[in-house]
Amino acid sequence: MRFLSTLPQDDLAEVPPAARAAEAAGYDGLVTSENKNDPFLALGVAAVSTSRLALHTGIAIAFSRSPMPVANASWDLQVASRGRFVLGLGSQVRAHNENRFSVPWSAPAPAYWPVLDVHGLQELGRKLNVMSKAGPWDKMAAEISDDVVRRFAAVGTHRQLAGAIAERFGGVTDSVTLSGGYGVRQAIPPDLVQDIRRIPSAFVGFDTRW
Repeated sequence: MRFLSTLPQDDLAEVPPAARAAEAAGYDGLVTSENKNDPFLALGVAAVSTSRLALHTGIAIAFSRSPMPVANASWDLQVASRGRFVLGLGSQVRAHNENRFSVPWSAPAPAYWPVLDVHGLQELGRKLNVMSKAGPWDKMAAEISDDVVRRFAAVGTHRQLAGAIAERFGGVTDSVTLSGGYGVRQAIPPDLVQDIRRIPSAFVGFDTRW
């Protein structure tokens, strides 16, 4: 399984040393997000500062862009990285689309109902849907049991975490992203990184023949 880290985005001058440090430390990829910064710019800097790392947007907002500019930016990053760019798109929430990006909103949440059905969580889904519209958001977390959390997440201590990831996601995903830190995070024990990387995966790498 691959192990990824996030990139600094507030100052592009911080990207080269962070990206090179992550590559030297053995990480498999870097991820940017679209919170208050553009998700593509930092990856462009990282593309010409590294030679091995996969470069991901995690995520770029889809509804606020037309497909053509996204395709142009993605192609430029693919060329600069020699095939290491991975485009990740997401919807964001209604308030961001309408108020921040000034684009029309079409709700993506109904597409998740079949997922809840598969897990037998239809009633919980309906209850949370009602609560989310009524406003008692601070009480919603109490409705979600530890069992439900473990159906969708890997939870554990340092010594348990790699095993929990393997049990929950082994065979159905090929990467784990470290969020909240840039480059080499001394707080992440190296043995945990290696334990996670040893989790079997069907992933064999992106085609980088150019």
